[in-house]
Amino acid sequence: MWIWLASLLLGWLALLWLRAKQQQLPPGPVGLPLLGYLPWIDSRAPYETFARLSRRYGRIYSLKLGNMLAVFLTDPQLVRQAFSRPVFSGRAPLYLTHGIMKGHGLICAEGDSWREHRRFVMNVMKQLGMAGRQGASLMESRVMDRVLEFVHGLQRHQVSSTSSGGVDLVPGLRHCIGNIINGVVFGRTYAADDPTWIWLQHLLDEGVKQVAVAGPINFLPVLRFLPRYRNIMSFIIDGQVATHRHYQEIIDDHERQLNQYADNQEDGYTDVIEAYLMEMSRRRRANEPTGTFTIAQLYHVLADMFGAGTDTALTTIKWIVLYVILYPDVQSQIHEEIERVIGDKEGRIPCYATDAKRMPWTEAVMCEVQRIKTILPLGVPHGTLDDCELAGYRIPKGAMVVPVWWAINLDPTLWPDPLRFRPERFLVRASHGEWTLSKPDHFLPFQCGRRMCIGDELGKTIIFLFTVTLLQRFRLTFPPDFKDYQPVIGPDGQQRTDDMPHPEYGFTLVPHPYPVALHPRTPPKSA
Repeated sequence: MWIWLASLLLGWLALLWLRAKQQQLPPGPVGLPLLGYLPWIDSRAPYETFARLSRRYGRIYSLKLGNMLAVFLTDPQLVRQAFSRPVFSGRAPLYLTHGIMKGHGLICAEGDSWREHRRFVMNVMKQLGMAGRQGASLMESRVMDRVLEFVHGLQRHQVSSTSSGGVDLVPGLRHCIGNIINGVVFGRTYAADDPTWIWLQHLLDEGVKQVAVAGPINFLPVLRFLPRYRNIMSFIIDGQVATHRHYQEIIDDHERQLNQYADNQEDGYTDVIEAYLMEMSRRRRANEPTGTFTIAQLYHVLADMFGAGTDTALTTIKWIVLYVILYPDVQSQIHEEIERVIGDKEGRIPCYATDAKRMPWTEAVMCEVQRIKTILPLGVPHGTLDDCELAGYRIPKGAMVVPVWWAINLDPTLWPDPLRFRPERFLVRASHGEWTLSKPDHFLPFQCGRRMCIGDELGKTIIFLFTVTLLQRFRLTFPPDFKDYQPVIGPDGQQRTDDMPHPEYGFTLVPHPYPVALHPRTPPKSA
């Protein structure tokens, strides 16, 4: 019996090997029938599994996830080359993409729907001042209102933060960053204690976690019938239905306002929903087909913009705060740069458009955090729209193509001593002797190609203004009794943090929770 099973397995492996050779696929490990390589993937940190495979098979390799062929890229030039080509701009053929999202939205769409809506959203973001440089003042005004709300809230609690167990910055950050996105997308904001807002935040947090746990369903849809996955799928689907119902209430409010002020629609729009409804109305008045512009599609566009816009910026700021606490010398240098360029807390408020380029050390710290703790360790999966070739290998139609940013950002051939936190790697001496920021071509925190992040300029603005305003007003430490994070001094005398508590991986890589002690900064005394 066992001899027969072993022979069958060896025959299957030989068949897969011969098929890969004949098809000229990228090299890679051989998996099991039906399961592919799924049993060997670390569910807690899949990005580490894929980075490890890259060290064995090279900068491009392939494997089976269930019955799906997946191609992984760990070379930034290959990623740029692939994702600049239309044939790689499809959506990944995942069950959650097709079975639940139905190909709607921005992340899960492809073809005409994706092209039309990406162009539309980019134009709306520019009009609202949320993309590009032209609307910088409007964008900064919206963001800065929420930044000041955040720091004023902290100032009310600063006395207790140093004498107790510290404060948790995350609720305030989530509320204020979320309301920036709410204003842009929905045209409304929420009070921190609004039950609807609390519910929406809970759905986002839990949804990201549950989608990560449900990952195997993408490759083995039959798993959704098992009790564990059935409960997860129920949570995801019920949450989707409930949020769509909430979105419809907001849409109804917008439609009533548009009908009431129909004669003044040429004045422009103030949020994404209003812009979308006005575009649908324009097409109907012109007897044009509405095409992919439907209410169902709008639901998913709103969900994509709200989720992606809130989660990545919040997570990035969590990591930045953690690292400036772990490296007090780095924090002190940021404080010095803030005082030199902007002034202390009694001075003016920061401005991204004018201050960021004059603060190379602060910008370098943010870049180094995004490198060493890659916020999106696995890039958004793409799908091939036809048979194609990459790096001399054949990639068949319908394959999933994934950039492994975790491997790229820790590649010692690209980043010497990659596990060391060194903001200096992003600085060069200019001809006049001062430091300037220098981002290498292989540093791509907002992805690249045709599906790169639409809101990258907004994201940079949020991260800069929240971080700089916080550090303008406070010196940050851990409370005395908090010992979860303990920097290790390496043999070279340099601080390292590669033994920190394992982060939580959902859609983004989230640090282990930590409290913060806030120490108000006093203006420097004049000589």
